Amino acid sequence: MARNEEKALTLFSKWTTFKKDFHSTDTGRRPFLASECESVTEAEKWRRELIRDITKKISNIHNASLGEHRIREMNDEINKMMRQKHHWEVRIRELGGDVQKGRQFYDIEGKELPGAPGYKYYGAAKELPGVRELFAEGEEEVHSRRNKRSRGDMYKNITPDYYGYRDDDDGILAIKEAKREKELLAKAEKEYAVLKADLLKRMRSNKDATFTPQELALLEDDGDDEETEVQRLISAQKASSNGGSVYFPPTASAAVDAELKSHVNLPSQTDINELLLAEKRKALLARLSNL
Repeated sequence: MARNEEKALTLFSKWTTFKKDFHSTDTGRRPFLASECESVTEAEKWRRELIRDITKKISNIHNASLGEHRIREMNDEINKMMRQKHHWEVRIRELGGDVQKGRQFYDIEGKELPGAPGYKYYGAAKELPGVRELFAEGEEEVHSRRNKRSRGDMYKNITPDYYGYRDDDDGILAIKEAKREKELLAKAEKEYAVLKADLLKRMRSNKDATFTPQELALLEDDGDDEETEVQRLISAQKASSNGGSVYFPPTASAAVDAELKSHVNLPSQTDINELLLAEKRKALLARLSNL
């Protein structure tokens, strides 16, 4: 019984709306701008008219035999009317009216290209040359994005090899590193010899030439006792740089070879052993005397 009453109310509402539209005194055209309308009833009327036109065009655009040019033109008209419908809905809300929420069939029918919002394709327009390929590319991109591995999936497949923990298990890496080390060492020695020869040549040709502390250290590290002239020049350079006093900075080898000296006479290992033996004898005699 309640269902029949609801149907009757729905039919009555439709009849009332039709009667208002039929007896409306406004027989003019739809305003060009929705903002020009000042009546909620008129705004709802023009919105319903737009929806009827949109529905009719969406039904017609499914006919693929219309031709590419006509389908594109009709699709543009549908998009234009959809924008107009949105403007009228905004105007209805501004005037205090209510607009049905939710997606309608004309919203579901349209499909937007990825990256190009605001323009939809309806019916046969989705199968137009160029449009079909763009939709296919968009679907492939979405599919590939869904199938892309997450960070957690990648961490599951990581093995110790990824961090290089087992690179030297076969011994090949150590052999390659030793070979490369010899090559780099030979290259460094060659560059060292060339640089030192250039510095010696410069020092012998011009005794008044100045050298940096790094260059003096390089010349001093020669190991040849016959280079007395070079050593004399190095001492003169250092004396001039230190205000007349010759200063030789300690080297690592000198620090290693220096003997450790103490200002207190330390006992030897033999003296320590004799002292321990004497203490043990005293302890043994003390124990025997108590018996």
